[in-house]
Amino acid sequence: MHRKDFNFVIKALKRYNTFLVASHENPDGDSVGSILALCMALEKMKKEVSLFTPDPIPENLQFLPQSARIISSSPKKNFDVVIALDASDPKRLHLKWSNIKYQILVDIDHHPQKKPFGDLNLIAPLASSTSEIVYLIIKALKSVDAKIATCLLTGIFTDTGSFQHANTSPYTMEIAAHLMKSRALPIKASLFPRLRCGGWLSPASNRIAKRA
Repeated sequence: MHRKDFNFVIKALKRYNTFLVASHENPDGDSVGSILALCMALEKMKKEVSLFTPDPIPENLQFLPQSARIISSSPKKNFDVVIALDASDPKRLHLKWSNIKYQILVDIDHHPQKKPFGDLNLIAPLASSTSEIVYLIIKALKSVDAKIATCLLTGIFTDTGSFQHANTSPYTMEIAAHLMKSRALPIKASLFPRLRCGGWLSPASNRIAKRA
């Protein structure tokens, strides 16, 4: 992720007023957490924001603040900016592009992309998750609060396999600690039953599970 690209994205978020924030089909903790967090940060800046994923939000993620606002029917509206989060390919958004008019398309992702598809692109393959990138954006906007922290921590937690996957870096843990200090709500145990093996969880996961 280049500092120049990061600064361009920050300037666009400050300059424009209407946003569509979208993510991929089969939404997961990272995609849902990142679009909700960015939405709330933009609304704190008095921006108008719509949220879209092509499939409904899974039940185990519906505890996230404002998750009920996410629509699954492609909007017919004009926006200043469309932001694609965690999508890796615009086809995964399933947007009806002919129904949408916009000035700028922003592509933000932690998956490697041979050919980023945005007018502005913020691609960080070393990040644990798109939520980690969105954290840096929101931190630069000085907008992290408890609800935003809850969404971002959920995104990071799920995409790192409860901090067990190799994409968990020391910096990832620093960010998670800051989000917990920002009063993120407890991670729901329903997010990681598939990570259980004979009732076993890693010590870090077990501590988080006990907070649920």
